[in-house]
Amino acid sequence: MKNLLYGGVVALIAAQTLYADELTQRKAELERQIRELEAQQKQQEEIEALEQKLNTLKANTPATESRQAAPQRIYPTQTHQTPQYSPYSQEKITQKMRDDEVQKTFGKNRNGVLLGIGWAFTDLNYQYASRVEGNLDMLSLRIGYQRFPNNDIFGWRFYIDGFAGIYEGDSAKPTTSTLTQTFGAWNFDILMDINIPDSYNYLGLFVGLGYGIAQFGYNSIFSTNHSAEYAELQINSLFYNFGIAFTANAKHRLELYCKLPATREYNDKFYWKTSAIGSLTYQYTF
Repeated sequence: MKNLLYGGVVALIAAQTLYADELTQRKAELERQIRELEAQQKQQEEIEALEQKLNTLKANTPATESRQAAPQRIYPTQTHQTPQYSPYSQEKITQKMRDDEVQKTFGKNRNGVLLGIGWAFTDLNYQYASRVEGNLDMLSLRIGYQRFPNNDIFGWRFYIDGFAGIYEGDSAKPTTSTLTQTFGAWNFDILMDINIPDSYNYLGLFVGLGYGIAQFGYNSIFSTNHSAEYAELQINSLFYNFGIAFTANAKHRLELYCKLPATREYNDKFYWKTSAIGSLTYQYTF
């Protein structure tokens, strides 16, 4: 688990660095486009001022026969050159347009470092000298990076998640037992978010794979003879991830999340079966 956390920190630092470089490049490109548009706008205003001055002079100057015989030809100027990259090139660029573009690009995108927390549950199934069956409540945490290229409908995320829960038996019985289950994995998910019109809200689906560790521990103390029973098992497993999601204001994501271990294990001393993990998870994207 320590190796997983260490690798996660390294992956997070690398992802944050890549994201910061991408934002810097995007900001520089927007600033360059704005400078070009402002220069074109200034040139257009100067041309219009010169044309207006020329028309005023012509109106105030008496016509002569020589001018009528050889009228001066005014060549039309290119007043509506439209850059292919700008939707505002045929109208005056305002500060509001610039603010709207920056807000759309930087304020409401769904890309960035993600943090998540949730409540989860799974089934218990253990058999040895004693038998334990039931439901186990768990706490879940995740950290990673998420990206939707060009703010499109499809995206992806890379993250580490972990689940942990403790089951306490009934101390009034002759046997007092404590059971723990933990799961931790590296994960890669494919995301599909459909935008709700005229909003920054999304309905989504996701599916993915993970690989990590499932760990089981059982400790039982018999009060009648003061004997103890202890069992532990740790396995590497593939995990299948899937679920549905709702994203509010592009940043706040609520998921019904399912994580299914591919491995169901037992050893020669006892039997323990892994089960699917269900979770309600909140995720925030920075």
